[in-house]
Amino acid sequence: MKIKTIILLMVLPVFVQAADQGDDVIIFTAPPRGTLSVENETYQPIADYLSRVLQKKVIYRQPLSWMHYQKEMVENKYHIVFDGPHFVSWRMNHTNHIPLVKLPQPLVWVIIARKDDTRTNALKDLEGRGFCGHPSPNLGTLTVRSLMNTATREPRLVVRKGWHTIYKGVVNEKACVAGALPKTNLYLYDPELKHTKIIYEHQPYPNQAITISNKFDTELRDKVRASLLSKEGQNSMAKLRKRYTKGDTLVKANKDEYRYVTNVLNEVYGYGYNFVDKDLK
Repeated sequence: MKIKTIILLMVLPVFVQAADQGDDVIIFTAPPRGTLSVENETYQPIADYLSRVLQKKVIYRQPLSWMHYQKEMVENKYHIVFDGPHFVSWRMNHTNHIPLVKLPQPLVWVIIARKDDTRTNALKDLEGRGFCGHPSPNLGTLTVRSLMNTATREPRLVVRKGWHTIYKGVVNEKACVAGALPKTNLYLYDPELKHTKIIYEHQPYPNQAITISNKFDTELRDKVRASLLSKEGQNSMAKLRKRYTKGDTLVKANKDEYRYVTNVLNEVYGYGYNFVDKDLK
């Protein structure tokens, strides 16, 4: 009995995904960053609201893994997506998604080192040394790699999950000589820069955004954007806003500002190269 239960749990996600692929079902997704319960609390209210706006069933579906997320994005299986500017840019250029609304703050990445580290003062000082960051395709990690764009120059990635963990990896644990994190997060942990120094500050990116696919015509896309910008739409995104903007409202996204952010994905497997089914087995 236990064996049957385990097998059922293993295959259940496959059946769920197969069942939600009907022509009248609209798939809304976001990167698999947290647990299913946490992500459902954030995104399901938005899906429910969009169902009323579009008068069609919109479901939130959490990808099974980052690999599945990238594969299904490349295959254009998602209709509405909330994620980072490099993915927004890639979908614009390859699957004709249009950005609708975005987080209002510009996204500024900084590379930090310990204040007392006299050896680490510039990007060139990271060559071949330990660097704390999220795994690829995190935008901060990809930005560092794009700045140090040869294999011999790249720092050695020391994987950390969570901005505070990256900060501690540099400052407290000394597991790496530098790390990349959003500037706003750095000032939460070290507001007066008593423990860290910024050795590089990247030009601002546009922030995370919600995009919509070319399954919808221009009139319907405009309707969805206007609905999300309305008071009711902002209310449906309350948990997303609390999580990412401290409650600030989302604003209209301009596709021109996202156009070239995709360049950081040029060498990432799955965007410059094709996925192979065996990679998901």
